[in-house]
Amino acid sequence: MPSSAGPSIDTITEGGRVTQVGEGQDADESAPPVMTFGAPTTGEILAERYELVEHINNDSAGRLVWRGVDVILRRPVAVVLRYPGGDSATEMLQAAVAASRVIHPNLVGVYDAIDEDERAYVVREWVDGRSLREMVADEPLDSARATAIGSAVASALASVHATGMVHGNVHPGTVMISDDGRVVLADARTDGSDSQENDVRAVGGILYFALTGHWPHTEAPLRGATAG
Repeated sequence: MPSSAGPSIDTITEGGRVTQVGEGQDADESAPPVMTFGAPTTGEILAERYELVEHINNDSAGRLVWRGVDVILRRPVAVVLRYPGGDSATEMLQAAVAASRVIHPNLVGVYDAIDEDERAYVVREWVDGRSLREMVADEPLDSARATAIGSAVASALASVHATGMVHGNVHPGTVMISDDGRVVLADARTDGSDSQENDVRAVGGILYFALTGHWPHTEAPLRGATAG
């Protein structure tokens, strides 16, 4: 379990085009915020390093997604907070630790994972851009763009699978396209409920969604998209 004693090691705004989603969940404004004693505030500095700048949204699991700044390296970060920490945050923290070990240009960078018992949080790369789901909401993509995105996702997954790991959470909400055109995959899971074969199958779903706007996997319907 990651230590709470300082830094250890793992996206989507509703205002503008910046998008950060928390740990495998699509943004869901209907999800009630988890308000507890010690809830974060603007300007608070976590682990003597990560300053909270703006509350972006709550994911569908009730985790709080903040835009922040690493005050040591002076770079923007996304901070995903979960209340409480401890045993209930084990899966989130384990996923962050595992994801931090895989470095690839098409994977969201994971920087830190900290458990403070009353809360736990993951610090990761901040991506200026939109999810594939948001992009296709405007209109389906042309074949060249769709193929390029599918290829980037496949490359990221090959890197994950080479370590023996499974991503387990590939869908249009976890595929991010930055403003400079970079394609990144976020929010791996470690709950053991998926397989590398399903990861590969999901790449076909990504291509289908990019070209049609429909998510083909009816057994795992995607919020915000129509199952075909």
